[in-house]
Amino acid sequence: MDSGVGSGFKQRIGNFGVWLPGKMITPEIASEIEDLGFGAIWIGGSTPGDLTAVRPLIAATTSIGIVTAVINIWKSPASEVASAFFELPEEDRQRVLLGFGPGHAERAGHVATRPYSSLFTYFDELDSYGVPTASRIVGALGPRLLQLGAARAAGVHTFLSTPKHTREVRELLGPIPLVVPEQTVMFAPDKIAASSMSRDFLASYLTLSNFRNHFLRLGFSEPELDGGASDTLVKAIVARDGADSARLHLAAGADHVALQIVATSQAAVMEGYRQLAKSLNL
Repeated sequence: MDSGVGSGFKQRIGNFGVWLPGKMITPEIASEIEDLGFGAIWIGGSTPGDLTAVRPLIAATTSIGIVTAVINIWKSPASEVASAFFELPEEDRQRVLLGFGPGHAERAGHVATRPYSSLFTYFDELDSYGVPTASRIVGALGPRLLQLGAARAAGVHTFLSTPKHTREVRELLGPIPLVVPEQTVMFAPDKIAASSMSRDFLASYLTLSNFRNHFLRLGFSEPELDGGASDTLVKAIVARDGADSARLHLAAGADHVALQIVATSQAAVMEGYRQLAKSLNL
């Protein structure tokens, strides 16, 4: 792993960040997230490789880390990403971590059937353009992509995982690579609403083979995944107390936890982050 642009990123972002869908993050929201004390903004979804989503967030903030979570390698050529990255002033590049992933086979067609070799080749291209290994991270769930993240990037960003999985990832990759799990937090008025919203949230992921395989590797059975998310799956993946769950990931070996709040409205999401910031003593 090379030193350079991303070598101090772990120290910059601290323990806790915010994962938000890219379409929701405005400069004003980014500024408030930084003021609340979070160390990074994870731009969720298929982030454009031209980094148009990154620039306004850098301009609206002073030091918080900005992460693309993730750039889809089928949609954004490595040349486009490299060009956009080096167009940023050097001091801004210090704040940016480029997250990459192979997307979902169901949405990308046959081209996504060889994610490992395709991402490996993509990183060869990034190397040829001079994009530092330390300035990229891999969105990964399975063991091969996790190991690729350790070998060809600063580390890995996992999604819809458990503290037990975080511990397994840390044991697999060793002490150096970044390990950053996303933790979903349900911000709902009562337990009944939280349960219903959690099932709805997980339902779309259960139709995607990479997440289904991920849940099976976590130890859930096919019946628990069929017909919607089971109570067991909901309890394991979606937290009601985000602060406690985030700390469990840290205890399991995570360097940083990206917290995603699911709520009934954007206003409720931001209120959830305000409460989380207090609970985490940011």
